[in-house]
Amino acid sequence: MNGPRRALWTLTWKAHGRRLLAWPLAWTALVLAMASATRSLYPDGASRLRYASTIGSSRIQELFNGRGYNLTSAGGIEAFEVGMFGLVLVPVGASLLAVRLMRVEEALGRWEVVSAGGYGKTAPTAAAMAAQACSTALFGAASFAGLLLFGFPAGGAAKYCLILCLFALVFAAAAALLAQTVADAKAAGTAVMAWVMFCYLVRAAIDGRRLSATWLTPMGWLAEARPWGASRLWPYAACATAAAALAAAALALCRVRDLGGAAVSPRPGRAGAAKWIRGTRYVWRLTRSSAAGWCAAALCWAAPVGAMGDEIDVWAEQNPGIAQLFGGHAPRDFMSVLAVGIIGLLALAAGLATAAELRGEEASGRLGLVCSTRCGYASVMRAWFAQSALTAAAVAASGGFAYWISIGASTGKWELSSSLGAAALLLVPIVAVLAGAFAVFSYAPKAWAAVWALACWVAVVELLADPLDLPEWGRKLSPLYLVGRVPMESPSWIATGCVGAAALALALAGVKARPRDLAAG
Repeated sequence: MNGPRRALWTLTWKAHGRRLLAWPLAWTALVLAMASATRSLYPDGASRLRYASTIGSSRIQELFNGRGYNLTSAGGIEAFEVGMFGLVLVPVGASLLAVRLMRVEEALGRWEVVSAGGYGKTAPTAAAMAAQACSTALFGAASFAGLLLFGFPAGGAAKYCLILCLFALVFAAAAALLAQTVADAKAAGTAVMAWVMFCYLVRAAIDGRRLSATWLTPMGWLAEARPWGASRLWPYAACATAAAALAAAALALCRVRDLGGAAVSPRPGRAGAAKWIRGTRYVWRLTRSSAAGWCAAALCWAAPVGAMGDEIDVWAEQNPGIAQLFGGHAPRDFMSVLAVGIIGLLALAAGLATAAELRGEEASGRLGLVCSTRCGYASVMRAWFAQSALTAAAVAASGGFAYWISIGASTGKWELSSSLGAAALLLVPIVAVLAGAFAVFSYAPKAWAAVWALACWVAVVELLADPLDLPEWGRKLSPLYLVGRVPMESPSWIATGCVGAAALALALAGVKARPRDLAAG
């Protein structure tokens, strides 16, 4: 690496060092947490054999976590248990980090200054890619060291960490290409999230029905590498080739497009605002496209999962002893809990994403301009909180209704409690979290990271509480856990009432707060 390129690489690390380390740290924590749980829960061959014959043979687990191989070994269980979180958290983190390193910096005008220094048009993009590749390599090295400390075989650990790194680089390179195609950073982030969701849904449809087309998406390549047994070389080659090709295409597009522009030019909007966009109605204008995207994601998730209801019933009839795996509950009820739980997480993420738009409006100065009119600060806060809650409700309703229709059509059993009722019940804690987010925004905006930390913990409890063997007090820190796991459990109406009261108190505190000094405008 020559002097100018080294300087750009160093500058990227200085500007984004926290982000370049935060995502690999989160991925490493996931891998090592599952490694610890695997060693403690399945310490010997007998326990692993039971795992392979019960959880490992579950169609539900394959739907969410992907195919499982070598499940009689600790490494195979580790890879299978990382499952859904690895298939989502790694691509999402790699994609959003790539967009941040490229589009956001360019939108702020920093790359214009760099380009004026004679570094070359593609130098900032190449430096960002190199920095992210180094960050991914740190994740691989840390995970490999941790797996060795937990006693996993060095060969399998090396191959597993290698395929994880290559898997992350595929989505990072795809996001880099999309970032050259779309000019707006927000639109690029939405596009990469849609790409990740599409890959996951295609992979879930293939694995849930045990089709042979595992090569169709990069998410199918991860499990097919089989690092803990007789490894297959083609997934490693496919990931490396795809990452290199996508990165080369991103650099080629970067070379021919205008600085600040994109390969696809955005359509110009109207010269003036429509008459109906007055006052706080602009909230709807700003958030309607993202709300529609979250609703579409919930629909795309719920419909194919619910359509597998009849296959789950047939599988349960063929394996009578499988009910013990689910604590005596019907496997379809367990699938409903997982499916509706993910719909709830999508609703929570949609509501928080809508609320986060408010911070962007403040930073840009537009919120200050709006509050200087007759609307006022309190009116804007009420409108934004209502829009966030309605977005979450729309996502929950879309997913719950799609799941109810699809599972009813596949099984002939139309049970409201399995989908619509459970989704409606989850809205109470979701609104409570949103109300807390607005209270944080009103009184301590610098503590906004705590809101996302709570959302991440809710996701961990919802999806990994049992594999990680979380203590009861830790699970109760999640508002979604407090209301009960319907339909496997009866709802806790006392807890639901308490969470609802807390939501009302936090909402009043947030929207009725005294106006504080805004960051801009």
